[in-house]
Amino acid sequence: MNRLNENRYYYAEVTIEAVSPLVLASGKSGNFFDVELVRDANGLPAIPGTTIAGILRHAFQEELTKEDADKIFGYQTEKDGSASSLEVSWAYVHDSKNCIHKSFYSRDKIEKDPILNELYIKDNPDFKRDHVRLSDKGVAFESGKFDRYFVPAGSRFTFSIGLWSDKESSEWKKILSILFSPSFRIGAAGRAGYGCIKVIGIRVPSKEKDYFDLSKESDIKAFRTCTESLNLSDYSSEVEKINLKLSFPLGFRIGGGTKSLLEGNGRDADMLPYTERIITWSNNNGSFDRQRKIAIPGSAIKGVLRHRTAYHLARINKKWNWNEEDDDGLSELFGYAANNNDSELTGQAGKVWFTDLYLNQTKTYQLSRNSIDRFTGGTLNGALFQEENVGTSQSFETFIYVKKDIDKASNEYRAFEWAVEDLKAGRLALGGGSGHGLGFNHAEEKM
Repeated sequence: MNRLNENRYYYAEVTIEAVSPLVLASGKSGNFFDVELVRDANGLPAIPGTTIAGILRHAFQEELTKEDADKIFGYQTEKDGSASSLEVSWAYVHDSKNCIHKSFYSRDKIEKDPILNELYIKDNPDFKRDHVRLSDKGVAFESGKFDRYFVPAGSRFTFSIGLWSDKESSEWKKILSILFSPSFRIGAAGRAGYGCIKVIGIRVPSKEKDYFDLSKESDIKAFRTCTESLNLSDYSSEVEKINLKLSFPLGFRIGGGTKSLLEGNGRDADMLPYTERIITWSNNNGSFDRQRKIAIPGSAIKGVLRHRTAYHLARINKKWNWNEEDDDGLSELFGYAANNNDSELTGQAGKVWFTDLYLNQTKTYQLSRNSIDRFTGGTLNGALFQEENVGTSQSFETFIYVKKDIDKASNEYRAFEWAVEDLKAGRLALGGGSGHGLGFNHAEEKM
């Protein structure tokens, strides 16, 4: 199709907000972190248009066919090819006044803005998560310690998206509806809780139509001027999910924290709960919360469920002995990473998604403990330590999203269902300290 004959240009400006941190990896290693963030010319985090287009294409192809995706997103073979009819810009971050800056933004203005100033700092320790890959024995696997640098939850971005067509397009609304799917995750580790976003605004040319007719002089003058907001309730995406209500009557501690939530309590405890700083918005003004939020990362839930699922699968298959290098049989369900030593192994995304959870109105308490001499039964000298735990009686809701094509009759999925039942029934602890009662929860599925 000749682009000159395509006089209809569907166009929208989309504003999104990060529900969980975004891992926008640039592929470059940093001074203190394993991977640096993608940044624009101002040194601020940004989302490349190719990233958004790639996610849209993958989702579009799964909903329809590869041939349908090729018509919209283009393709290239040895013999022929076709340019993409879809155009996606970079997504630029918002400042504290809810404005974006696509052009140059001076350093002094960045430093005066409370949001941009924090996001501008490279290697900011507040925006880092440590991860550990566990073996079948529940301990760290060889060199499985790594960290991820992220853009914090609450960050807002705006990008534009356009589609060239010579007729009424039935694909346009389909493309926009993909943005509303819970499985639409931006950046790395989307299955582990990162990258979850929500669309907070879509602006189109007018109420009457969502495209510019470039054969008309009036539309040419109004080109790239979006004045009307779409009704977001018109867009929805049906995704199968498991709703869980979690409660921790005895408290819990998901570790790795660096800041105490207790004030005036002397020195910090030796073990702290994991907390994060997030951005909140009110009347188009954004700021970082004064107090850090207790976080339950999706990876914390995914890790314990995978370990328990492996146990149930071994019970079903009556296979209890395997080497650490062996596949535990859950690669298709939970995904796997490529092995750097094996060029033929490329990795695969899983078929279940987890979501980060931030807790409000939670309090912590400090507990002093002693290490015990196994021989005498007494305390070891100098082995007094403190841990800060989350004590709460309130309930929290989280979701596990399931891919449509998952085989629910398979042994792997049966084992996963049993693991979820263990979580709901309080037979599976989250976080550390399970040896002395922490992390055991009462969870029930929300009907």
